[in-house]
Amino acid sequence: MEKYQSKGTVHGIPVKLGMKESEPFPQTAIYTPSTKDEAGQNDENIHPDEAARIVGEKYAKRLEDVALKLYTTARAYALERGVIIADTKFEFSLDTETDEVVLVDEVLTPDSSRFWPASTYKVGQSQESFEAIPSRLVDG
Repeated sequence: MEKYQSKGTVHGIPVKLGMKESEPFPQTAIYTPSTKDEAGQNDENIHPDEAARIVGEKYAKRLEDVALKLYTTARAYALERGVIIADTKFEFSLDTETDEVVLVDEVLTPDSSRFWPASTYKVGQSQESFEAIPSRLVDG
């Protein structure tokens, strides 16, 4: 939110000025890639052009298309059931031998997404959120 407020950008991508907190983007969804930092511990937000430089234009376009299709499909499905998927993170791998983009790791979980109840959603404020409920199975 800080970069948007100061520069009108998200991941260096210009977006509509004057947006309020929790307001959806006019273009439905935006692709905001990230990579791991030098230590491999934290996500580092990057511009789509940087993603293309790292993986090549061919794969960058496919990653963007797959990510947006997954998100918009899941978002529509959830919204029909009263849940807004505000955002999510997908992790991909590239198999250059088979020329495939592979979806890996968790998908659409509370650890990788923000879920809001549609019934209480209101632009211009923070949203109530469905949270992950930690649980542990113990052999005993």
